[in-house]
Amino acid sequence: MKRVFYIVSFVAMAFRPLLASAPLVGVAGISGDSPRAVNLSGIVESHLSNIINATGLFEQVNHILLRDELKKFNCVEDSCVLRFARTAKLSVVIRGDVEDRGDAVVLTLYSLGMEVPYFGSVIYRYRVAVPVSGLELSAREYSYILEEHAGHFMSEMLRRFRFPLAVRREGDRMLVDHRDKLNGLFTLYRFDSGISESLGLRPHRRIGEVEVSDSVIVGSPTASAPAKGDFLLISFESKARFLEDFYYGRKREIVFEAPESGDTLYTLLFTVPASATMPIVAPVIGYYQYGDFTGLSLWAVNALPYLYIEYDGLTNRPQELRDEKKTISRRSTTHYYFGLYMLFFGGMSLFVDAFANRYLYLSSNYQYPQPLMGNSLTAAYLSLISGGGGHFYRGYRAWGYLYFHINNLLLYWTIRAFTPEERYNRTTGAYEKGDVDRERAYTLLGVLGFVKMVEIVHVLLIKDAIRNGTVLEEEYALQPLLHMDEERRLSFGLQYCYRF
Repeated sequence: MKRVFYIVSFVAMAFRPLLASAPLVGVAGISGDSPRAVNLSGIVESHLSNIINATGLFEQVNHILLRDELKKFNCVEDSCVLRFARTAKLSVVIRGDVEDRGDAVVLTLYSLGMEVPYFGSVIYRYRVAVPVSGLELSAREYSYILEEHAGHFMSEMLRRFRFPLAVRREGDRMLVDHRDKLNGLFTLYRFDSGISESLGLRPHRRIGEVEVSDSVIVGSPTASAPAKGDFLLISFESKARFLEDFYYGRKREIVFEAPESGDTLYTLLFTVPASATMPIVAPVIGYYQYGDFTGLSLWAVNALPYLYIEYDGLTNRPQELRDEKKTISRRSTTHYYFGLYMLFFGGMSLFVDAFANRYLYLSSNYQYPQPLMGNSLTAAYLSLISGGGGHFYRGYRAWGYLYFHINNLLLYWTIRAFTPEERYNRTTGAYEKGDVDRERAYTLLGVLGFVKMVEIVHVLLIKDAIRNGTVLEEEYALQPLLHMDEERRLSFGLQYCYRF
């Protein structure tokens, strides 16, 4: 306890923040397990400190001073840091580490909330693997990458963080202690009797809603009269969205060239050659050359049924049956027209996937600007001419294959619905067409058009998948379950895991 007192005293002399109206935050050291990791951890600390200051929401303890003093007194465990934070009246403590795995570094950041409603528990934890091998990474790229992760961590932490504002009486008015003017409808809370000193917990409950105007409580439609000691919990979600949009927009400017309409025109001119050569170029020059074996497996499973229809339709053309005066079935004609679509346009989406995935990977790691990428007009065009093309272009394979199958199946059955069977009449020497259900055909055409509009709007609303690294831990996950009971009977199922 003595070392905590010394740290608090030293830090307090160097920095005296405003305690009541703004949350006080301290970056209490990011550790590293190798010389490279230690160097990267220092960069992360600097970026976190700069982002905290840029938000304008916090008062901040000098992170270099805090880190050095904690190390000096060997206060490096969470238990010691939490005791220090309670004594120093910190609202948030940010800690983390960088683990060097050779071909990647794993960055872990987490924030601990000291006040209500957290009382020392984790607000948000972020763990991501950052690739470092096979890339040209200088100090500039490392700084960009680590700043991106620091920004994402702060954005998600702010989205979850709630800060208590005390309610106090001034004359006949009830005021909310906040350095800015507070307006809106807020939930009022009240502490219950009973305090656990050992855990630092204070039971509290929700009283109701109060209306605040210029930091003055002007009404309480669903709450009892506010009393001294009550408090509000405010959020910072607008600032979280700002940080998210800022770092995404800045990264686009760094890794993409300025979008031009000429890029889309080039894609338009290249569409037919790319679609026609897709069965050879995509698996060999695309997936295999880049070592994208996941993409190659997905391509094989999802593309082969449609490539069979294309091959069957173009090698068994209706004209050959007409020359032999044979019956032209709906299947033959449908396969032929669908095969033409796959040849000229339909293969473009998988051609794009074979290359866009690699380009987006390079962009995510701040490699040289990638040409023809990041253009919303190009994404819309690709979605228009081929199922899932725009989503593959933006880096969303799951959505791409979903639209790829929906588009192809609807198009196939729409063509079939409009296609009559043709039988040769030897008496008249001419082909006679069978009937078609036009109502069904136009219904399918309408559904296809609606799905296509939804796909285009969707691809225009989503962002390019250029986020760096791979997140290793999420807040929740669905996992397969295999369990053997006492009688050695196997049970299979699905389990839901939530991390808090």
